[in-house]
Amino acid sequence: MSVMMDAPELKKCLRRDFAAKRRALSAEYRLEADRKIVSRIESLPEYRAAKIVGSFVAFGAEPDLSALAGKRLFLPRFDQSKNEYSMVEIRNIGRDLLPGRYGIPEPDPSLCEATLQEYREMFFLVPAVACDRKGIRLGRGCGYYDRLLHNATNTTAVVYSCQLAGFDLPSEAWDRPMMRVVTENETVVITPEMIRQSERKK
Repeated sequence: MSVMMDAPELKKCLRRDFAAKRRALSAEYRLEADRKIVSRIESLPEYRAAKIVGSFVAFGAEPDLSALAGKRLFLPRFDQSKNEYSMVEIRNIGRDLLPGRYGIPEPDPSLCEATLQEYREMFFLVPAVACDRKGIRLGRGCGYYDRLLHNATNTTAVVYSCQLAGFDLPSEAWDRPMMRVVTENETVVITPEMIRQSERKK
């Protein structure tokens, strides 16, 4: 007899499975895959047109996007008093980053976070444990990015091809669909109708 799981429990199981797939990739494979992912991002018209990019510092086996250059760069910084992340502009990676939450480098506390207008103009590159072809993203489970992306208008999930689900991922009311997904092998563009369909299912 099969046992039906609710969305949080199913997400937990899927996170474990997709994280294991990512960890199984060799360092050599990830290095080449990162190069292809960066090339794909740079070829996107939306990225080329953007003046502001919100990215992330790779944690564990996440794709490394540090080769991207030529744009104003914003990275996440955790605010313990608010229990949330904000995006902060950095100008020098070697100088402006300090050890942060979970050991992930974050912008120096003295640097100012993005304005509302900068959030709206930002080309957002978003990490994920998994993503499906309708833009549903499976994060680490704390909801930080769903809150961080509240004012975002241009979002791209970045994952390896083994993290691109061949089925619809479970989603809840607060999950923000991505506008596109980039892997080393393909770029998946999610149409507004696909996003509306995903939101109607919640």
